[in-house]
Parts: sequence; C-alpha cells; structure tokens
Amino acid sequence: MPAAQFRLFLDSVVWAFKHTLRDIGDMGLTICTELLSNFSKSEALIANAFFKSYFISILQDVFFVLTSTSHKSGFRLQSMILSQLFGYVDSGIITVPLFDPSTVPNPNMTNQEFMRDYVTTTLHQAFPHLQEAQVRQFVMGLFELHKDYNAFRQHLRDFLITLKEFQSDDATDLFISDREAEAERNKQQQFQAALRIPGMVKPSERPDDGMMD
Repeated sequence: MPAAQFRLFLDSVVWAFKHTLRDIGDMGLTICTELLSNFSKSEALIANAFFKSYFISILQDVFFVLTSTSHKSGFRLQSMILSQLFGYVDSGIITVPLFDPSTVPNPNMTNQEFMRDYVTTTLHQAFPHLQEAQVRQFVMGLFELHKDYNAFRQHLRDFLITLKEFQSDDATDLFISDREAEAERNKQQQFQAALRIPGMVKPSERPDDGMMD
C-alpha cells in the first residue's frame, strides 16, 4: 500500500477511536489493536518502518482519548493498546530509534529512556497540577506492569482518578468493562445451571452437542 494511502487508512482508524459513539470508538480501538499486533509480528524491516513512522502519533492519540472524559467507555481497549506499545518498547522488538537523534540531548539513548522522558514531559505539560515525581512514578509503572494486563489497567485507572477532570461520578465509567464482564459471567453461569434442569431451556436455545451430525 502506498504511504499516502496507508496514512489515510490509519487516520481513519484514529478518527474512529476518537469518535464519541461507543460502537464506532470500540471498532477503531479494536482495529488499532490488531494492526499493532500484526506489525509487531512482521519481519524486522517492515515492523521497524511502521513503528518509526507511526508509533509516537498513535501513542499521543491513545493518551488523548484515555484522558478525555468523553471516551471513558473505551478504557479497556485503550489500556490494551498502551500495554502493547509499552511492551514493544520494553522488549526491544523495535530496533530503530523512535526519535530524531539530532533533537535529543543524548543521541545514543535507548528507546526506553526516550519514552520515559517523552511521556513524563508530555503528561506533565498536559496536567501541570500533578507533581513531576508523581508523573514519573506513573510512567515507570507503565513499563513495569505491561506484562500483567489487569495490573496495568488498574495502574492507569488509579492515575486517571487522580486527575481533576475525572470526578467521582465520571470515574465510575472506568469500571464499565468490569461490570459488563461480570454480568456476562453471571449470565453464562445461570444458563449452565438451567441446562442441568430438564425443561428449563428450550430445545432451540440449547447448544449443539454434535449428536445431529
């Protein structure tokens, strides 16, 4: 795909996950997750070219929706994408600099060092009411916890709750995916219990046990 055409495609994905309608936002985030995963598994030349061109812009856009109270419903997928991005940097999958060596104090710095400084500076500028040490501790946690998605997501949630933009009522929506997952588990447990009682489940609603093959 020509570079200009791919850029248009990626812009469309970003437009989708910045949309305030949940279905469109989730679709964009899901596509972004799959896109990152596919490129991370590509041969090094292709993966490096993609990440060098688009890593920072994707990171910026995901942090934008993460810290926006208009996009709280996408928190689960936003967290997933960020865990991917920090994982790729921490693991060394990306072997080219994500920065222009001529624009940083130490042109020999690693991507890990660059990311720590870049994300810390960006967040501190966006939320100056937070102490720099507090932001640095948060960023360190992103590197340390990316392998444990639940811990990583909780770390993000704790950070968001500290922001003045997320008042107590707003913060409850950060748990929406947990509530939905729990509701689905309860529904499945009730259905499995009903299956064990003759006549409780209509034949048309019973799972195919393979006996009709």
